[in-house]
Amino acid sequence: MATGISVGRKSRSIGQGPTLALIPVLTWGVGWVYISKSITLMGWKSTLLIELLVTPIVLVVLTPIVKGGEQVTLKQIKKIWRLPILWVAAAVQMLGILAVNLGLNRDASETAVIIAISTCYPALTIFLALHNLKERIPPARIAGGLIGIAGIVVLSIGSR
Repeated sequence: MATGISVGRKSRSIGQGPTLALIPVLTWGVGWVYISKSITLMGWKSTLLIELLVTPIVLVVLTPIVKGGEQVTLKQIKKIWRLPILWVAAAVQMLGILAVNLGLNRDASETAVIIAISTCYPALTIFLALHNLKERIPPARIAGGLIGIAGIVVLSIGSR
């Protein structure tokens, strides 16, 4: 289920994936503050370059720690490497990182608002899950998401 919420007859639970997704709340919350400061000190180009160089190194180091039961072979990697959707996804992700860095470069005093707005992307994921995967989300959860987005709008307006 793309929304990560399992609703059974007797219980409701959040899956392991969404639970692990709480880690970025802390790491990205702290990381973006340091990135904003780095952009102020050395510009967005140098900061982005360091981000993009460090990310693969961290992933290589962490892969053995987070690897599940899957078997990854060189043949599979070569096959995946040739998938056009992988390149499209990578390019779109890099454009997103670039846009946030440019936003922080243009107005570092608005770091909280810029990051809050950039983290609204799950709203699109939920919409796609509802539309394309025919998932259902209770109205209370949709209302909670809308209230969160409204809060970001208030943050943005209130900071002017």
